[in-house]
Amino acid sequence: MKRLAVAALLIITGLLLLAALRVHHDADPYLAAERFLREQGLQVTRTQDLAPLSRVPPVDLSVMLLGDREYMSPSQAQTLMAWVYAGGRLLVTVQGYWAPGRGAADPLLDPLNIRLLDAYASAGGAPVSARTTLTAMYLESEQAPLLMGFAPGRHLEDADDLAQSWANSPQGTHMLQLTLGAGTLTVVSDTALWRNRAIGQFDNGWLLWYLNQGRHVVMQYREATPRASVLQQLATYPATLASAVLVCVLLAWATAAQWALLKPRPRATRTRRLRAGHPTEQALLRSLREDIHWRASHRYPGFAHWPVTEQWHLLAKLTVTSTAHIAEAMRPPAGKARTALSFEQQVAQLQTIRNAL
Repeated sequence: MKRLAVAALLIITGLLLLAALRVHHDADPYLAAERFLREQGLQVTRTQDLAPLSRVPPVDLSVMLLGDREYMSPSQAQTLMAWVYAGGRLLVTVQGYWAPGRGAADPLLDPLNIRLLDAYASAGGAPVSARTTLTAMYLESEQAPLLMGFAPGRHLEDADDLAQSWANSPQGTHMLQLTLGAGTLTVVSDTALWRNRAIGQFDNGWLLWYLNQGRHVVMQYREATPRASVLQQLATYPATLASAVLVCVLLAWATAAQWALLKPRPRATRTRRLRAGHPTEQALLRSLREDIHWRASHRYPGFAHWPVTEQWHLLAKLTVTSTAHIAEAMRPPAGKARTALSFEQQVAQLQTIRNAL
């Protein structure tokens, strides 16, 4: 039972580690995208703010706003758009679906009249019939279109017809590109195609590289509602996670060591407490000798009628030991007191002889 408790504590520690790693993976849905861009030779910076914009010239930077922008103020939106006009490359999604009379909800894209619509609602509430929901993008240098897995049911509306290029699926438009001053603004209907589970599908990864090629990439991801569970805090701070796991392991080790001290002594140890010549000892020795004689007689007919010296000589040959050693094990006690250690040694000798038969 105590061993099970120790094992359970160790299992809990392992599960805590695995759960924290899983939470870390889930809490960073664009980790695979970051690694993909690095593998293509691009420099990538992960951030929750736009501080890198002040350290790198706009013409050398590509910024991806992958998270929620509900906290962006109109003044921040104006500063970011000025950065784009100065040569920056910006990728964003529309902040929520557009509806008549809703008012300005996206200070970055509302001034450009770029809206996100429900494609199914626009089609009268019925799904658009099509053989595929993939988004096609045509390039002059490619004979076949590139295919991307944008989420169906979304449609980007460019009310003022400002976009110079776009990518469509049978359900609607999923990407718009606008040239603003010396920079470029790319608007996508969603960024789920670059999450960990989707980055390797279709041409999703290629599109990510294509939109950021040749620049230092800043990936800004911020959740709308920060989560603060214990596992997520541990996953955010690997040193704390490692310390927590180490503490659990040390506690398990200390508990196991303490239980080992309190563990009852085994039967062989308790035998030492029996006084010399106790009937229990004699019964055990007699039983072992009788078993040896029975096994030897079964294997060598007539063994029981041999002289004792011949019997011991055969047993010595089988166990590769001396006749004196066999005599010491097989001879009944002389009646004098003996130590617990000598009793255990004689039991071991008899068991060796029996095993040889």
